[in-house]
Amino acid sequence: MDCSPDSWKEDDDYLDKAKYRHLVGKTVRAISSDRGKVVSGSDDQSVLVWDKQTTQLLEELKGHDAQVSIVRMLSGERVLTAAHDGTVKMWDVRTDTCVATVGRCSSAVLCMEYDDSTGILAAGGRDA
Repeated sequence: MDCSPDSWKEDDDYLDKAKYRHLVGKTVRAISSDRGKVVSGSDDQSVLVWDKQTTQLLEELKGHDAQVSIVRMLSGERVLTAAHDGTVKMWDVRTDTCVATVGRCSSAVLCMEYDDSTGILAAGGRDA
């Protein structure tokens, strides 16, 4: 099996090739999913939320000022995103709103982990 982002499932077109590479030719940097949704982040600063069964676009989350490097689906209809603008954002996908912006690093956030049970977030990136 090829591990490139557009072919993660051999028997399925994995959300129609990540919805044709995040709506025609944009570089998708991150994908995460839960039971019902898939979220993708791209170089064009966008975060898109898709229905896993129908592959329909549900939400576009706008708020980053640089390419999105990480996306994570969380419990309770929440999404965490991080970007090269130095921010980590938490979104409520039911209301299409950013509910928190955590800090502002001086450079890109390149890795992130979140413990949903404790609310502890760890993030790292490039030194400025």
